[in-house]
Amino acid sequence: MEFKHKQIGDLRQRLMSHAGELHGWIDRQIPPRFRSAIFPEDILQDVWVAAFRAFTNRQIHFDDWESTEVDQWLRTVAKHKLIDALRKHNREMLSKTNPIVKLSRGSGSYIDILDAVMGNGRSPSSIEAGKEATFAIQMALGCLPEDQRRALQMFYLAGRSRKSVADTLGVSETALGGTLFRAKKKLRDYLGDPARFFSGSGSDILKAGEKV
Repeated sequence: MEFKHKQIGDLRQRLMSHAGELHGWIDRQIPPRFRSAIFPEDILQDVWVAAFRAFTNRQIHFDDWESTEVDQWLRTVAKHKLIDALRKHNREMLSKTNPIVKLSRGSGSYIDILDAVMGNGRSPSSIEAGKEATFAIQMALGCLPEDQRRALQMFYLAGRSRKSVADTLGVSETALGGTLFRAKKKLRDYLGDPARFFSGSGSDILKAGEKV
């Protein structure tokens, strides 16, 4: 059974209230020697994916939880995701064969994804708006199907070429264009009006029919 848009929106709004504190908590847990390879933004992204997956699979019911219970659950998931990331990094350092793809600190950022949705080349109107926009994009990405999420991350965050992303996903470049288009359309639906993160009226939001 699919969840209604309002239910997902309510969940995003509730999780958003924990985003800033959780990001800071994750950042403090990363050992200093791993800070150049593991970023809190990536761990937080994994937490949101886990939260939405658990919610839609009816494994958890945040509606019945107190704020402290939600916070404890999120931190537990974050801890496990961070441990997984540390172990993966150690394995890769030992093998020297499969370097980490730095999604959040590569040639792009989560704001680049928001800009792709907006299509106006502007930056958030303040530092706080930038943080809110980043958390909102991370959370919205957590709602997307895996292929769409990975396509956006590789193309906009890692800055990889269309051919490289298409090859990794095992699809044609034409099919990748369709995946990116659908992903950005879903992000618009999830985010509502992204113009709230920017100066100006946001009248030039990218039209749904515009090609990627």
